[in-house]
Amino acid sequence: MTSHYMLCKVSGSFEQLAQYLSRYFGNIHSEQWGESEGRTAVILGESYFVRANSNAAVLMVLKEAGASETDLEIISCAGASGVLEISWGAHGAYVHRIRDSLQRAGFTLEVIKETPNYDASA
Repeated sequence: MTSHYMLCKVSGSFEQLAQYLSRYFGNIHSEQWGESEGRTAVILGESYFVRANSNAAVLMVLKEAGASETDLEIISCAGASGVLEISWGAHGAYVHRIRDSLQRAGFTLEVIKETPNYDASA
């Protein structure tokens, strides 16, 4: 299975961002809680990708970084198909779909880090 990672700084309301991502991409799970350092949200979703003939999963972690700034981590994992178990880039496309959707919705974001073929243990 292959993964794609993106870390963004998003300007705007934490609450509006969490609601938007939950509504459009959080079809599995969405949860928020408050901490002394700020609010945190975890959103999990999945989508079917024809190119891979498989589902891809996405995990989004939001951490309130200030009154109008949120750190957003997006990690997508794509199922693979065929003998070679190729995902055909579905994992990266899913991350970019979320980034592009946020921009079209009026959120301002800056990509801080992006790692194709992400492996947290590496």
